[in-house]
Parts: sequence; C-alpha cells; structure tokens
Amino acid sequence: MKILKLAAIPALALAVGLAAAGGQVAVKGAAFSTGKPAAVSGPMIPARGAGGYESAGNDTLVSTNWSGYAAHTGQYKSVSATWTEPGVSCPAAQVQVSAFWVGLDGYKSNSVEQLGTDSACNGTTPVYYTWFEMYPAFPVYFTNPARPGDHFTASVTVRDGAYYTLKIADSNRGWSHTVYITHHGLADSSAEVIAEAPSTASGVLPLADFGNVYFSAAEVNGHSMGSVPHTTVVMENNSSQFKDYVSGLTDNGRKFHVTWEHSS
Repeated sequence: MKILKLAAIPALALAVGLAAAGGQVAVKGAAFSTGKPAAVSGPMIPARGAGGYESAGNDTLVSTNWSGYAAHTGQYKSVSATWTEPGVSCPAAQVQVSAFWVGLDGYKSNSVEQLGTDSACNGTTPVYYTWFEMYPAFPVYFTNPARPGDHFTASVTVRDGAYYTLKIADSNRGWSHTVYITHHGLADSSAEVIAEAPSTASGVLPLADFGNVYFSAAEVNGHSMGSVPHTTVVMENNSSQFKDYVSGLTDNGRKFHVTWEHSS
C-alpha cells in the first residue's frame, strides 16, 4: 500500500514477488490465506507510476490515500504502534475500505513492508480483517477473526538490512502472528503509522466511515514518533477536501487520532 502514484501497474502475487527478489517467508502462528476476503473487491494495493505528492507546509504532506505520521530522513530499523479497531458505518451499496497499519518504506521508495487491519464495507455489510504485505506483492490475509473494539499491537523490524519480522497481536481474542521474511535490497528509508484508503489498479477505493481511530505507543527505532524528524500526512480528494483529520501528537509524541470526514 505505497503512497499513491497515478498510473496503474498490476502487482505481483506474494510468492512470485518474493521469489523474484530471492525472498523467503516463514510464519509462526495460525493459518493465513493468500486469497483476498470474499466480501471485499480487489487487492489492498495502490496504483504505481507517474505522479506523486506535494508539500502542504514545512512538516505536512498531501496524499490521496494516506493519513498519519511518517519519518523519512534516515535509515529505519523498526516501527510499532497500537490501536483499537474502529467499527464502520456502511450506508451505501458499494465497497468501501479503511486500513490501519505500521510499516517501513513507501514514503519515497517503491516497496512497503507493512501489516495491519481493515474496517471495510461490502455494500451495507461491515467486515473486518487483518493482513501483512510486502508491496508490490499482494497482501496476505490472516484467517483469525477481527472485530470492532479489538486492541491491536503491530510492529515491523529489519535486521542487517534483509531480515524482516512483522508482528501483530489481538489482545482481546488472544491470537498473534509473527512473520519472518528475508528480502535483500529494500531501502528502509521511511517508517509510518498510517490510516489509508486502499487502492486497486483502478484507483483509490472510497474511504469507509470509521469515525475515529486512536493510535498509541507510536515508536520509530525505539523512540517516540514525535522525538524523531517526522511529517504529518493528510489525505485529500480531487476537490481539495480533506478525507479525514489528523490530530497532533500527544503523550510525548506517541499518540494521535484520525477522524473520518469524506469517503472520496
């Protein structure tokens, strides 16, 4: 789920994408599936190609699909945060998705190593699920149930520039996953805690009305997000309206919240 570029290029399947780069995957925990949830249309990946983003101020960046905070002025070895899965309101008979995640890369690189949760609408029916993704490979969905109000802790770390560990845990339901991936040559040039409007090759999906999502314990390289050089990322539609609101950082730079405003 890289920060959006405009022209579409289809993504590779996870196994193909990792194999092409000499990657290896091992998962400790319950089963997962490489198929997308049947209730949700399309992979959770953005289009790539020409285009980009623009600065909206000294420490703010405008995006069409990301909101939250990003550190991007050095090399990064870890990022982590916690959040409570928000419920979604689904008044329209269409697919709408809101994703919440932590990850390395994606701000100014062509890969993202990330994992998180989705609150989505299959028509007027809300659905909730968890996933990891080594973009541009397809996301991989965990089979464990996720529900509104569940408290998630997630982290991505890298050792020696190639050995990635992605962890996610649901403390309400008592399950966790640890994913080990070997992948050489990635930039590790940014670290993010993000709410996203996921995309397919056709463009950005409508942002599901999640109300508010509250992130806490947001840390980069073992320090609070607020204590390292960081940028606020705000999501804007084609009419220059903000899709959601990103609060300032509190709790010594470890907490913030995102409030939904527009689906598209």
